[in-house]
Amino acid sequence: MLLSEARERDFTGDTVPEDMIDAERRLERLSEETIRDAEEAGLDTD
Repeated sequence: MLLSEARERDFTGDTVPEDMIDAERRLERLSEETIRDAEEAGLDTD
């Protein structure tokens, strides 16, 4: 539950840490590899 309205200054200048960006990229690659492996094995990925 949000107790007060968000202010622009609460977000201005906020950045995602580089290690979080790297982790997201790695998870995306792993997801794509998993789907590709499943498709090659003849599994339904839908």
